[in-house]
Amino acid sequence: MHRLQHLSRLGSILFAVLLLVSLAACDAPATPVPQPSPPVSNAGPTNAPEPLVAPTQIVVEASKTPAPTAASVPTQASEPSGSQSLIGTWERITSEDKAGLFFAFAEQIEFLKDGTFVLPRSMNQSGKYSFLESDRIKFEGSSGAAVYKFALSGNSLVFQEGDQSIEYRRTDDTKAPPASSSGSQSLLGIWERVTSEDQAGLFFAFAEQIEFLKDGTFILPKYMNQSGKYSFPENDRIKFEGSSGAAVYRFAVSGDTLMFQEGDQTIEYRRMK
Repeated sequence: MHRLQHLSRLGSILFAVLLLVSLAACDAPATPVPQPSPPVSNAGPTNAPEPLVAPTQIVVEASKTPAPTAASVPTQASEPSGSQSLIGTWERITSEDKAGLFFAFAEQIEFLKDGTFVLPRSMNQSGKYSFLESDRIKFEGSSGAAVYKFALSGNSLVFQEGDQSIEYRRTDDTKAPPASSSGSQSLLGIWERVTSEDQAGLFFAFAEQIEFLKDGTFILPKYMNQSGKYSFPENDRIKFEGSSGAAVYRFAVSGDTLMFQEGDQTIEYRRMK
């Protein structure tokens, strides 16, 4: 009898312990138990019984960062619809002392269709231009890049540089040489300058002779045989590229005569036989 009482008391204690453990388990957060994937069988569908415990669903909390909207996603700027009206030669009418650093040198700017700009009165230096936004233009050259606001209205072109507005007007550019003969093949060979050195401008003063090769290389035989690449941005434009930068000139070929336009000067060459 005494032993039965002892067993009954031990059972009560064990029951109380189990009850406390159950209560603690209810208060603790449930830990998802991954369910094993059913084995893959080639035998086709079977009438296997449904699992007694439903698979645990894992819920991923959505990010608190708002999804980007169409306005917040950066897109590549398209060329402004009126950019074709930039093509041509523009002359600065703002005085040099009010034109800022870049535009003080750019007395004239010519925009070509292939994205090349030329400074005809600054040693025909050239570079690339592009549009970052509808009212932003980027100039890139051998010395770096710069971006300016601009506005175009008919024959008036205005750039913003700091607090200064620099205005240009379109020019007819009637001093260009006559149209060149079609095909760059007519350039191949060696040409000798007939225009005197003092009237030949900066580049052509050194280029007493120019040789054009088929692969797009030009050579200055009488100037330490320096060489570079030439290409044609437009039918009547030739671009010279060397270690010191690039320059674009108007040119015309007529038989054995080759003429270049550098600023207000026309430089003539004759083909060597």
